[in-house]
Amino acid sequence: GASPEEIETSVTKPIEEIINTIQGVDELSSSSREGFSSILVRFVLERDRDAAAQDVRDKVNTVLGRLPQGTQPPIIDKFDLDASPVLTVSVSAPRDLKEITYLADKILKQNLETVPDVGSVSVTGGRTRAIRIDVDIDQLQKHGLAIADVQQAIEQQNVEIPGGRLDQGSRELVVRTLGRMRTPSDFEDIILATSAGQPVLLKEVARVTDGVEEPRSLAKANGTNSVTLVFRKQSGSNTVKVINSLKTRLEELSTLLPTDYSVQIVRDQSRFILRSLEEINFHLLFGALLVMVTVFLFLHDWRSTVIACIAIPASLISTFTFLHWMGYTLNNSTMLGLVFAVGVVIDDAIVVLENIHRTLEEGTLSPTDAAIQGVREIALAVVATTLSLVVIFLPLAFMKGRTGMFFASYGWTVAFAIMVSMFVSFTLTPMLASRFLRPTKDAGLREKKAHGGRWLRFFGSRYQTILAWSIRNPWTVSTIAALFAASTIVLLPMSKFNFMPQDDSSEFEISMQMPEGWTLSRVETVCDEIDTALRRMEIDGMPMTAQTLLTVGSSSGRVGRGEGDVTQASIYVRLPELGGRWAQWRGQSRRWSQADAILRSRKLMAEFPDIRSSVSPISNIGFASGRNAELSFNLTGPDLDRLSGYADTIVSEMRKHPGLVDVDTSLSQRKPELQIQIDRPKASQFGLRAEEIAAAIRTLIGGRIVGSYKEADEQYDVWLRAEAPDRSTVEALEQISLRTAASPRSGFSTNTAARSDLVQLVNFVKLDEARGPNVIERFQRQRRITINANLAPTYSLSDAVAEVRTIVDSLNLPLDYKGVFTGRAKQLKETLDNFLIAFLLAMVFMYMILAAQFEHFIHPVSILLAVPLSLPFALMTMLMLNEAFNIFAIFGLFMLFGMVKKNGILQIHYTHTL
Repeated sequence: GASPEEIETSVTKPIEEIINTIQGVDELSSSSREGFSSILVRFVLERDRDAAAQDVRDKVNTVLGRLPQGTQPPIIDKFDLDASPVLTVSVSAPRDLKEITYLADKILKQNLETVPDVGSVSVTGGRTRAIRIDVDIDQLQKHGLAIADVQQAIEQQNVEIPGGRLDQGSRELVVRTLGRMRTPSDFEDIILATSAGQPVLLKEVARVTDGVEEPRSLAKANGTNSVTLVFRKQSGSNTVKVINSLKTRLEELSTLLPTDYSVQIVRDQSRFILRSLEEINFHLLFGALLVMVTVFLFLHDWRSTVIACIAIPASLISTFTFLHWMGYTLNNSTMLGLVFAVGVVIDDAIVVLENIHRTLEEGTLSPTDAAIQGVREIALAVVATTLSLVVIFLPLAFMKGRTGMFFASYGWTVAFAIMVSMFVSFTLTPMLASRFLRPTKDAGLREKKAHGGRWLRFFGSRYQTILAWSIRNPWTVSTIAALFAASTIVLLPMSKFNFMPQDDSSEFEISMQMPEGWTLSRVETVCDEIDTALRRMEIDGMPMTAQTLLTVGSSSGRVGRGEGDVTQASIYVRLPELGGRWAQWRGQSRRWSQADAILRSRKLMAEFPDIRSSVSPISNIGFASGRNAELSFNLTGPDLDRLSGYADTIVSEMRKHPGLVDVDTSLSQRKPELQIQIDRPKASQFGLRAEEIAAAIRTLIGGRIVGSYKEADEQYDVWLRAEAPDRSTVEALEQISLRTAASPRSGFSTNTAARSDLVQLVNFVKLDEARGPNVIERFQRQRRITINANLAPTYSLSDAVAEVRTIVDSLNLPLDYKGVFTGRAKQLKETLDNFLIAFLLAMVFMYMILAAQFEHFIHPVSILLAVPLSLPFALMTMLMLNEAFNIFAIFGLFMLFGMVKKNGILQIHYTHTL
């Protein structure tokens, strides 16, 4: 194939130029390898996926004529950002890997990909059947033949061409020439030429084998050769439902397999999802219990406690109806919204019930009248607090970008739960209060209950003292408040930020880049050593791994064509299940964390200094940034050598920082290559063109598909290539012979002076061993090098971004060289920007609602001024706990703002009633 530089210039750049004109392109990245170009177009989420894919097809079709002759038609595929594998299954047996591959592909895959909502099923690590024709160069030359003669003969004699129709009166016969080979052995009898009146058969110069395509990848589950099936779901489908359906179908199919076949589930994303939901359910129930206890401590009445707490299930169950209507599933986002809503949905009921309780204990009204009066007094304040809470969370539902997809269901869930809670507090709560609440007969006790009891009166008196002092010293209070608000300017830069919290998902991955030039067998040997060491590791006397899956070779889809990169490898490690909270309490779960296992694995990889490795948790959210790294930074510019120099400097400085681990770049080592320089004047003397020379070398060394072999309803490729000894040394390569232009080119010509018709490669080429780039990557139509790193357990993403930015700024890069963060760092910035916009919108909406309630322009300001005063205390809390803000902590900030504002509304409203 063509070199990466040639692919970049003649294929990648023309396609990039035309694609860049499509509307809605967010990111454009590409990878140019030997004989292969891959271009990834990422659109803004608002762009319709199908329309975008069609636009790409239309644009690419317009540039096909400019691509080099012989370029295969491009394959254009679309995929979803959430299309990460949901289930991985390994198939193994004490049989030939070709047989296992056939069963996995034709039986398992074809049946499982029909399961509803399954997006795709890919087979990796297998061996695809192929008819291999390995040519003996010496025998070929003895018969005066060139490789082009063999290729031409096979292509011409393994065909089946329709011959039209034959009319016989009232009958019509279809004429078909049966020229295809019926069995693999039929290829041996193909006539290549005639010599001295005798036919030269293919079997005289080549060996025909019913084998497999050249292996360029492999997979091993727990150290055993296997074939893996990787399942992805359709966009928007229920992950757990899809996995359960696949498991059910897989159990049915397993009964049809031979008894010596083993089918194991390696990765199951539903395990973590179900455990997360179990944890959320625990917090949901535990939070509801704490709310009940808190309500009882303040109301001192079990009837009031029960009535108030009924609002929790009433509001949450009603919210499920809304989730179903909106098409949302029970996932981390919606369940998190329900957990946050537990403390909010009961708030309206408590406010209404407390006012009814106070009115009833004053002893002047009946329970029914007290319920009516209590609701009437507080109704406007409850409506205002509810609506102002809703407008805090609704902007989250309309955030743009990928984070907006995650926040939409959260914002709608909380907003609807709050609206339902208001409806419950105005209907169900007063009805139950009028039926079950009774005034206290003892006057003294009634007075205590009406004012909250002894402890509440104690704190109330202290509050009155502080309030009185604050009213007498307004300037002092204002100064203190201003200082606290101003402290945000100091505390905010000191705070840490991460995109997502690091969960213990009981799995991680070791990505490895071997030195360029290593063969598949050498890579397999080293990876087996690492895999074995991992499976032997123990932590606290417990095996560290429950399962491992070793994958070697590229998964680009070109592996079967002998073009995969065998220096790439990865080991998926599944740890013993962490178990739910109940299992942990009963001692039925591991005591050590996923971070402990990752640390042990990093120490293991340090024993292999030749391997560039990265050990990182597996993210279920794709970031389109290449490797599964926690920090990704793209360095772009026109000159690859200067980029490499800048990247080396940045990497060197990053490795000095203890918070950054697994620091590496995407720039591969320069791959060893044998460069063939053609002496064009000498080649022209023999009538040979560069295209003919390159084609012959490609066929003999790299192999070429020269036809297909059909068996039943299956079709297999026919590969033509030189035998292994004839393509293993430079000397063997120099002995390759080509037919001169003056010699006969028919595969059936009589050959009387065979040797004079051929000329060896050594006569007109020069062979030099050198090193060239293995891959050239581009980003936004510029050459790029990606710098990847993972974070130490206590290091935050925001600190890492600041550190890298400082290093890059110190280089004073030229104007045509730029650096940009991608992946999690980019998403973090976009998320914080969106949160800021959502917060500002929420403040505007809250002001409008409060101004309408109080019919005043100043009172809303006095309430909203309390919101920024709460932020410094949240920042100080996170700093003292050495915790980083993430999207879930920011959810809590929005909830905090809502609570602060809600308290202010109730205070101002009650003050107005006095």
